[in-house]
Amino acid sequence: MPHGKRWGALVINIRAEAERIAETLGRPDLRGVTIVGTVPAHHMYGFESTVLIGMLGGRRAIAFSMALLAACVAFAPVSGFFVLAIATYFVMGSARGVGGVAMNTNLMEMVPKHLMGRVQNAFYFFGTFLQLVLAVSVGAVAHRVSLVLAFAILACVYAMSFLASSWPIEADIAKEVAAD
Repeated sequence: MPHGKRWGALVINIRAEAERIAETLGRPDLRGVTIVGTVPAHHMYGFESTVLIGMLGGRRAIAFSMALLAACVAFAPVSGFFVLAIATYFVMGSARGVGGVAMNTNLMEMVPKHLMGRVQNAFYFFGTFLQLVLAVSVGAVAHRVSLVLAFAILACVYAMSFLASSWPIEADIAKEVAAD
């Protein structure tokens, strides 16, 4: 009998598991930890325990989501088959959701509670501004030049997000954030 599990519930379980393992190891997170699974990754528990915890246990979830989005956005307009394009958009939506949850979770871990509202408003304002600028510019490129080039611009934005989220944090900054 299939075990129905939604992506959101899966992510919540993985985050809780990552926190428990980090706490048991006496670490703030799982960065630098190697995970060895005793259950094959094609089984649901093995998938949760070995594959996803490595991806969702920190900033890696954001980087993975942005890389996946960049690849999918670059591939979508040249997929050639309608079913393949639909599958690509499904993966993009899932990656966008995981990336959004991971970014909000990281914000909540790094920003003091009394500043959280201001920081979130600043992020939402910048995000809305970026969406408006990209909508106009990408729309103009799609209309006047090429739809594939318009998708390539969006893929480059996601690729830059991947690079930014993969950039290592200085040890002093990480300690300062952990101290707050």
